[in-house]
Amino acid sequence: MQEAFAERVKLYRAWKDNEANVAKKRELKARLESTHKTDKLNETNREISEVGMLTAAFAVNAFF
Repeated sequence: MQEAFAERVKLYRAWKDNEANVAKKRELKARLESTHKTDKLNETNREISEVGMLTAAFAVNAFF
């Protein structure tokens, strides 16, 4: 029972870490858009979508 709980806590922390990472990437995207730096914007958009997919996968695996 203790191992199952520990695994669930581990997944929850990873999920929250990924959510924080998405928030940071979105803030970076907003800064890039405001300074009109389009050269890095495409890469940032790709990273946001990749990390967003990981966050969704964590949510599905952790609680269902």
